[in-house]
Amino acid sequence: MANLNLGFELPETIVSEMVAFLRSKKPEIANKNAVEILRACPRNEVLAALAACNGLPFVPGIAACVQGDLLAHFDLSVLRRGMMVPVCLTDTRLTIAIANPFETSGHNYCEQHYSSHEIVVVLAPMSEIEEIMGASESTVSQKDIDGLESYGDGTGHELAEFNLGVPENETVRDLLRDIFNRAIAIQASDVHFFTEAERFFYKYRVHGDLTKDFPLELKLQRPIDAVMLHLVGRSPEDGRREIGIDGRLVLVHGSGRKINCRYVRHRSIHGWKAVLRILDKSRLEPRLGVGTLVFDAETLFQLRRAIKMSDGILIMSGPTGSGKSTTLDAMIREVFDPRYNIVTLENPVEQEVPGVCHCDMQNNEEFPLYIRALMRADPDIIQIGEVRDHDSAALAVEAAITGHQVFTTIHTPSAAEILDRMAQLGIARPDLARTLRLLCAQRLLKTVCLSCATSEEITVEDSRMYGLEPGDIGKLIKRHSPSGCPKCHNLGYSGRIAVMELLPIDREASEQIVQNNISALGLEVFIRSRNPALKSLQTQGRELLLSGRTDAAALLDVINMGY
Repeated sequence: MANLNLGFELPETIVSEMVAFLRSKKPEIANKNAVEILRACPRNEVLAALAACNGLPFVPGIAACVQGDLLAHFDLSVLRRGMMVPVCLTDTRLTIAIANPFETSGHNYCEQHYSSHEIVVVLAPMSEIEEIMGASESTVSQKDIDGLESYGDGTGHELAEFNLGVPENETVRDLLRDIFNRAIAIQASDVHFFTEAERFFYKYRVHGDLTKDFPLELKLQRPIDAVMLHLVGRSPEDGRREIGIDGRLVLVHGSGRKINCRYVRHRSIHGWKAVLRILDKSRLEPRLGVGTLVFDAETLFQLRRAIKMSDGILIMSGPTGSGKSTTLDAMIREVFDPRYNIVTLENPVEQEVPGVCHCDMQNNEEFPLYIRALMRADPDIIQIGEVRDHDSAALAVEAAITGHQVFTTIHTPSAAEILDRMAQLGIARPDLARTLRLLCAQRLLKTVCLSCATSEEITVEDSRMYGLEPGDIGKLIKRHSPSGCPKCHNLGYSGRIAVMELLPIDREASEQIVQNNISALGLEVFIRSRNPALKSLQTQGRELLLSGRTDAAALLDVINMGY
């Protein structure tokens, strides 16, 4: 079976047929091998090939075709298990959309319940089918909650996986199942649970922002806590005794795809606060130049040149949630070659890449032991999740000095300030000059939902605020709708796009670092003066604002326009 990061696995024979189909449709990639072809094609082209090999039409954008309240007449648990949604029902025909042509439970269900109808099947992206199902009502009724008297504190046996597709007629677990299914459908990165004196509620984090409150009965606070602790192998007694708990679990979604999650819980004045981080990469296409990572030509060139070097350090900076890990994942996928021994050191491992050795640190104390072991294991490329102290910085530099290529991340406001931060961590400038190859800073900018956004003119104050040209005054820019619309789940934004500034460190820049003791700002001015095509975060933010992709509120959220 082959996993193409579609959310399910496919037989090797089908993958071979898909590759042959793509070769026939795209002569420019016909000479590439199967792995290169599948990496070079956008996901919808791969899905179109899958549909063609199974004699099915491929219909992206299926949500716009779904008929009224048709979903309410179907068993939601069957739909989730079969990754299928009904699209249109007439007197003689039922049209359904499926994600996986080899999962037949949904089709069988329709044949049993609509035996007098012709069943027409189309293929649609799994993410769109999940989004449609996520819009459905909860399967837990108020009667179920009212009937909940108590919840035992027994720890039972440890559960590593939580199946989201199979209701258990157990109120608390079914309620959590609905919450997590909804989170996956709306592409939430986190689910936050809050406890106040008289309220218990949860929120989703979508596109970097928390949503409105979703209230829960206060009596559900303890049982939900007990279930979540049980899922990560801990007990309510642990919750009462320990200030903070950090655990992991796997959500089994749809037709069996598994989503890694991290659960962080700590005590609060009124009980507890918890966050479930959903590490769902199946919707992403972590490839440079595709999807969220569509950078300008010069940025892509400099990135690709750096990752093809045989040694040295590439450092990516940015705050939490800026997409650093996704970009590093894309770099690893692009540089991957069976000839190379590629090793990653992460906490936690978010997405596995076939052919890459992933090491999952349990705590930061393991870092020195791991990195020294990795360096003795003949690696070509090492990805380190984060440089956070002297030891991790020194070991990363040591790995680069001894001929390895190192990809890592750090927390700084800009690409240039990585130089100062590494010096603060105790790395000598000569060692930085010898090993640094590329300094990057990334942010994720929310993109406005074009279905509900409004327009407004750029004022003189706007021009000064965002560093625009006088000729931009009076031009129209977008403004997101605070109340949003159903298409954007009432958020006003429909996704995010990455912007990245980078500073390549060539021989001349290295000499400036070691000989002239140049400052971070001086290094940035020196490099940009020699390559004006390199754009700052601020410049890219202005371009996206003027093009209508983002708005002023989103821009100021993540980029310091006065810097």
